Amino acid sequence: MADITGLRREIDGVDSELVRLYLRRMETAAEIGAYKRQNGLPVYDPQREAQLLERVSALAGPEHEAGVQALFRLLMERSKAWQRQLATNIVLIGMPGCGKSTVGALVAGLLDRPLINTDHLIEQRAGMSCGDYIRRHGEAAFRALETEVLREAAAQTGCVVATGGGVVTQPQNRELLRRHGVVFHILRPMAELEISPARPLSDTPEKLRALWTVRAPLYEAFRDYAVEGDDAEARARNVVALFRKHF
Repeated sequence: MADITGLRREIDGVDSELVRLYLRRMETAAEIGAYKRQNGLPVYDPQREAQLLERVSALAGPEHEAGVQALFRLLMERSKAWQRQLATNIVLIGMPGCGKSTVGALVAGLLDRPLINTDHLIEQRAGMSCGDYIRRHGEAAFRALETEVLREAAAQTGCVVATGGGVVTQPQNRELLRRHGVVFHILRPMAELEISPARPLSDTPEKLRALWTVRAPLYEAFRDYAVEGDDAEARARNVVALFRKHF
């Protein structure tokens, strides 16, 4: 009869193999999730799950059927949760100059996700900077173009979306931000917000304070979570930690 040390080594080896197989299963689940999104298929497939439980129960035999079924139900739930997490957009909102673009790029790098910057998309479409567009065509025209671009961004999945500071001024944008996404409000003290002549709506301290007064309650209404941090790296890590904890 083997001694307890040898048996424990054997269990340790089995456990290591189980972890390896779990990670492989999650990688495959991610690929299946991507295929489902591309082809408009639902995450939940009850027929497939019933067939899987029947198959593994037969492999386990009557003595271990209940335990194996419990294990695979847990695995299927984790696979679906992982697929949903990978499909969910991470959306950043906040005041002009709070660092949404920088935090967005850092979050995208940490999670290996595509980054969508709505201001950059607007500038590509308009052929000019956002500030110049506002000066030339007015804020109302800019907001209409912003919503158009946001609608296209919201149709994507599995991305980090960094939005413009005024996206919350249009009520219809709330549904777009939440369509496939969870919304993080990047918080920075007023004194730390960057004031730039490139932003005609907030190019002076007075204008910035006026925007803060109007938009602060809108950010609260739009957001799922508020995120703080000592610097952009800390804020990005906090976004990732919150996302992983709740999704």
